[in-house]
Amino acid sequence: MRLAEALDESATATLRRVAGAHGLAHDDGTTRDELIARITERFGDRSYVEAQLGGLSEGERSVLASARSSAGELRGLLVDSEHPGAAEDLADRGWLYRVFAAGGPLRGEVYVVPDELLDLLPAPAPPSALVADAPAPADPRWSDPAFSLLTLVSALTRPGGHLEADVRGWSEEPGGWAWDARWNFFRHLAAGAGWLVHRADGALAPAAHLPRLLDDPRALAERAWRAYVRDASWSELDHSGIAEVDADERNGTELIDPVGLRRAMVEVVEDAPEDGWLHVEALSRWLRQTRPTIVREQLSPRGLLLLQGADWSRVEHALLRFFVLGPFYWLGVVSVSRDGRLISRRARASAAAAEACRWEGAAELIAPATTRLGALLRSERYLVLRERSRLSRYHLVQGHVAAALSSGGSIAECRELLQQLTRADLPAVVDERVSAWDARFGALTIRPAVIMEGRSAAEVDAAIAEEGVRPFVRGRLAPSTVEVAAADALELAAALRAAGQLPRVDAALRLASEPRSAYAGLVDEQVLEFLLVSLLAFQVAWPERLAELEGSTGLLERLEHQFPPPRLAELRAAANRLAGTLGARPATARAARRGAHPRRRKPKL
Repeated sequence: MRLAEALDESATATLRRVAGAHGLAHDDGTTRDELIARITERFGDRSYVEAQLGGLSEGERSVLASARSSAGELRGLLVDSEHPGAAEDLADRGWLYRVFAAGGPLRGEVYVVPDELLDLLPAPAPPSALVADAPAPADPRWSDPAFSLLTLVSALTRPGGHLEADVRGWSEEPGGWAWDARWNFFRHLAAGAGWLVHRADGALAPAAHLPRLLDDPRALAERAWRAYVRDASWSELDHSGIAEVDADERNGTELIDPVGLRRAMVEVVEDAPEDGWLHVEALSRWLRQTRPTIVREQLSPRGLLLLQGADWSRVEHALLRFFVLGPFYWLGVVSVSRDGRLISRRARASAAAAEACRWEGAAELIAPATTRLGALLRSERYLVLRERSRLSRYHLVQGHVAAALSSGGSIAECRELLQQLTRADLPAVVDERVSAWDARFGALTIRPAVIMEGRSAAEVDAAIAEEGVRPFVRGRLAPSTVEVAAADALELAAALRAAGQLPRVDAALRLASEPRSAYAGLVDEQVLEFLLVSLLAFQVAWPERLAELEGSTGLLERLEHQFPPPRLAELRAAANRLAGTLGARPATARAARRGAHPRRRKPKL
């Protein structure tokens, strides 16, 4: 800000105080323009200004030095807490001017030093270089965000999954955090990025694009890092263990700007030498010398009042330690020593080929943490996790495969995923087991059905002879028993009554006609196929209308998982044919309406 602009935005009373402080003649008749001109002339005298600088107190010179190092801006509350009254005195003498900043790194009341005066202030001493001279630890630790995300999603969405049991044996926190600190962080990050979603029934499920992203760990790490840096709903202040922040009333986003603080800490880590090791204590001391207000300038007025009395070790050092041993370590930006005293900025990871899984025996698959994690997540539908670690162990169990096949999986998909993971054909013993299960699948079928029984075969013969009843009969199981589709049960009862019969309907079937009641047995695979085809056709023809139906996307995703890929392809083809018909109907209908009701022309006068 230029001096003329600062003076022009100042109140007349302020201008009179500045003029009086510098011995400029003025009275009640002096106009604003005259005051501004005299003050500008006085501050334009370089020798006068330098003499005035020499007469300032030590606290006042410290305030101006801080302004020089922060591009001429100082936060009002922060200056008053460190040097009470100094900023007020400088403002009355024209060295500082009050403005209100609604955005930017400094918000609220800000003191500004005009550019002309800022050039006369002594330049701050250059900061000492940050040297990574600590010896490399014997057992360095680093974290892979892709593998951490796979572990979390697998534990939360896998039937019978238990997060603590999955991670306790191998996951360590050099910062001394609770065992679930990392996983709560990744759960928040995954939900915010849309990688972990709630289905229509409330259950958690991985997003459809997550397996593809997991197969590219480098891209996933970059996206996770960007999502973290921009996340304004999560504050490190809530998790860093600062005693002044009440654990019962924590809401760090009200005390501090989390995004501004996070970006400032990212700059600190980026200044650290790459691949060299340094002490966390040394980094803290260097930061205190170069950017002593890095945290306080991001605090809200409430946060500043709460933390202004705490010293560096209880606020800035605690936050810095949490950053480097928490999110920065979890997201793979830094490596740390086992005791959490040393850190090293990691080089940007290069794309590397995925490591192949291997078989041990006829049923155990060994999966390294660097394998194709997306394919591994998809294969958990067919595999049973026995141990999660850097070398995870899975078992290929008949019962688990059978459950997957019954819920829409297929042996072909199972084979394909296992071959992607091992990058080889299945071993003979494994191939033999999978082929045997493929041959046996479907030998027995379980499906919902309703039985219509007659007191005699003649009664049944008479009933199914009726034209309105015959279409509902699937087959005759015995002379006096026929099978009916579960979804057709109530329609069959109505058809029998229309034919003069008086059928007795099971009480469970009658529940479907009660208000706000349902009977699961009335829904069979035929009904699900019809519903899926309709939703898919709707998605192609009128996607915007489908999006307006609450829960339609989740329902569609759940239905797609119930059918094996070959059958799903057939249903999609049927939906595309239906969508073509739906897309043509509105135009045809409009043409028909125009033909039925031709527009009348006004008679010529």
